[in-house]
Amino acid sequence: MKLFNKQRFQFIERKRLKSYLTYAFGEIILVVVGILIAVSINSYFNKKNLDDSNQELKSQVIVQLEKDIKHVEEFEQELNTLNQAYLKVLDRPHDASKLNSNSVVATLLLNIKVLSLGNSATNLIDNAQLNNSKDAKNMLNLSSSYKLYLKSIDDTEAIIFKAISDNLKAIEDSEDWYVEFITDFNCTPECFTFLTTSKEHKARMASLRFLYVNVYNNILNNFKTDLKWYLKTLKS
Repeated sequence: MKLFNKQRFQFIERKRLKSYLTYAFGEIILVVVGILIAVSINSYFNKKNLDDSNQELKSQVIVQLEKDIKHVEEFEQELNTLNQAYLKVLDRPHDASKLNSNSVVATLLLNIKVLSLGNSATNLIDNAQLNNSKDAKNMLNLSSSYKLYLKSIDDTEAIIFKAISDNLKAIEDSEDWYVEFITDFNCTPECFTFLTTSKEHKARMASLRFLYVNVYNNILNNFKTDLKWYLKTLKS
């Protein structure tokens, strides 16, 4: 009888252990499933928040692109007016309606045109967390394009600035009227005669016009074309 009771007790204990292990295993499965569901939900909302922030970023970049394109187009008009002034100094056909005064011959000595665009678009993109969307890749490429073009523009402006400085230095070293001109901004008859007849000065003006029209303006035109392509792509 005691043996029977002992075996019965052992059987019950084994049954309880099996039930307990089954219960514990079930608990573990439920915990793991719960964790996976929580991670999945968290991942979903993180992705949604990132996608929403990227969509907002794209809207901001589009607005900045439109501003920059307009700014480049306005600057191109300024360069066109400057080109007419150089053509006048070089005795070439020009559009006189775009020139406001007869003093353009003298003002070219100190006239430096630069594109003040800034880094708003690249700052927006570079400081944002991007997802793996096509729009994000386009914005990264856009940021790279901005940096390349702005570097080319800065380099060209430096060359133009040096050419204008060298021209002023040449006049400073050779012409008596330079002191009055640079101090009072008054171009005397001798000054005007030099600026309109000196072959060396006209040659330097021709070089400056080449830098502005054939180099600077071409960079701007390509820049504007690329910006318009990115704008169209991000809007589509």
